[in-house]
Amino acid sequence: MNEATFKRAFQERLLGELLDRYERSVRRRPDHRPEGHRPGARRPQLVLRKSAFWTDYTDEMDYKKRVWMNDVCRALAASGVLSLKWERFREGDMLERVQLEWGGIDAAYRLIGRDPYDAVLERLRSVLSPLQDHPWTWVRDLWVEIDGRLAEHRRPSAPFDDPEAAAPLVRVLLALPHVDEDGELKRLFSQRLFGDSKYFERHVERRLLMLLKRHAPTDVLAWDPDHEASDDGPQSREVLLDSVGILDNPGSLWLNGPIVLKTRRQGNGQAAEGPPAHRVSASEKRPNLEERLNFEALSGGVGLSSSFLRRSEIVGLDVERIVLIENWTSFHQWVHERAGAPELVIYTGGFPRRIVQRFLAQLASYRAESASARGIPVYHWGDIDIGGIRIVSFLKTRFFPDLIPLLMDVETLEAYRDRAMAVDEGYARTAAALHDDPRYEAWRPVLRWIADRRLRLEQESIDSVKDALERRGRM
Repeated sequence: MNEATFKRAFQERLLGELLDRYERSVRRRPDHRPEGHRPGARRPQLVLRKSAFWTDYTDEMDYKKRVWMNDVCRALAASGVLSLKWERFREGDMLERVQLEWGGIDAAYRLIGRDPYDAVLERLRSVLSPLQDHPWTWVRDLWVEIDGRLAEHRRPSAPFDDPEAAAPLVRVLLALPHVDEDGELKRLFSQRLFGDSKYFERHVERRLLMLLKRHAPTDVLAWDPDHEASDDGPQSREVLLDSVGILDNPGSLWLNGPIVLKTRRQGNGQAAEGPPAHRVSASEKRPNLEERLNFEALSGGVGLSSSFLRRSEIVGLDVERIVLIENWTSFHQWVHERAGAPELVIYTGGFPRRIVQRFLAQLASYRAESASARGIPVYHWGDIDIGGIRIVSFLKTRFFPDLIPLLMDVETLEAYRDRAMAVDEGYARTAAALHDDPRYEAWRPVLRWIADRRLRLEQESIDSVKDALERRGRM
């Protein structure tokens, strides 16, 4: 083992640990002042026997390690960085503890090439200052909170704990309010901001996700922290990023049923995007490159792009009901089993993405303003679990206040109980807490059932939509 390399590594680890303890003590002490103004302040210290260094320090197979570690500590003590306490009767041989001297703190930072604590805080204040004028209220409020901590010499927690990592995150936050309403593909967004299509994904995405999960209001983001999918899984990441306009892929809106859209052709005179459509009549073509597309003949479901939907508006809806469906398999199951039914069926994809939300907003406006559509009931069929319940709450709050949950009640839970999935203790506690939340009063029987039996039911457990509806006497 190389003596110089070992000593250098040990010194860096030892001083780093002591400075970490110093900084943690400062975070807990808003009245931070230099030593000399704080009588009785306890110096950061490390007891060797209780530290990660003890194994090497007492390595009987290589006694040189202790000799070298003692050499490093003596040198640091001689330069005023540390004070040492030796074990009784083993002076100069066996260290009991080391303490960081108040007057040696600056030297400790220099020795390991680490920026002093106060310098890091000032850099953070400078990096974060643009957020005080951010267009989003929750970001401005967060800046006030963090800047207050920095003013008290307290370092904020991640994702704003490091100025070098916080700088690109701030740049992203400042850009998000100006992203196109249809969103922007992740790699194009990264290329535009950083000149590198993968920079965002490699260096900023993890911190942005952390920020959104911890601080963004749940009514702003289309995601559910208690959904069964992992918070760090690809689905959760994709949904969170979509909520602020960063897209992994353009996505599509999937629907089925007799809806009529008026759409503008593209400016180059080519046919409008979208599927081959059944024309209502040749006379309904518009001279200004507009035409009407009736999707009634396209049974089985059709996917529409965001660019097509941006040029389109709803002009006809001859249905008896609107049905929103959470999961992909269940959407196709419903469409297959109920082919020809007078209903518009829309796939939400869990919490609806940006493209789906824009269409639902347009559908809600048409339903409210059109005399022929005003009385059409809107249903939602989803998983009977915390995620499904919160999706219904989200849809009711954002789009359809009179939304009716479908096949999402205790009767359905009991009917398919043998196919329900077990949940853990934490999930059951969350269900019990929501049971007492006034916002979920209508769901109390379902939440109590989930909490007591520790079970939840996925849509896919219902293998026959027809049988399930007939059992309940619906539709």
